[in-house]
Amino acid sequence: LHPRVIHLDPDIYEDPMEFKYNRFLDDNQKEKTDFYKNGRKLKHYLMPFGAGVSMCPGRFFAINEIKQSMCMLLLKYDMELVNLTEPVPPVDNSRAGLGVLMPKYDVQFRY
Repeated sequence: LHPRVIHLDPDIYEDPMEFKYNRFLDDNQKEKTDFYKNGRKLKHYLMPFGAGVSMCPGRFFAINEIKQSMCMLLLKYDMELVNLTEPVPPVDNSRAGLGVLMPKYDVQFRY
C-alpha cells in the first residue's frame, strides 16, 4: 500500500483528516505504537518515507532540510494568518500516489 493510503485510513486513525497533535501519544504521553487494522496490529503504522527495502535513502537528509527550513522561517520572519477563522483546506487527492498532496486552495498569510 502507498503510505498516504495508510495515513488516511479511518480504520487505523480516528478522524485521519483532522490534525491531532497527540495522535501518536498514549495516555502516559509516551510514543503510541499500537495501531490496528481488521484486528491485527500494524508493524508499519506510520511510513512518511516508505518501509522495508523501498525506504527512501534520502530520508535523513530530507528531515534535516525540513528542520532547517522551518527554523529559518520562524527565526527570520514574523508570520500570521490573514484570516484566523478560515478552516483548514482539504487535501487535493488527485495526485494520490505521486508524492506530497497539496491543499485544494492556499492558506493566506502575511509576513
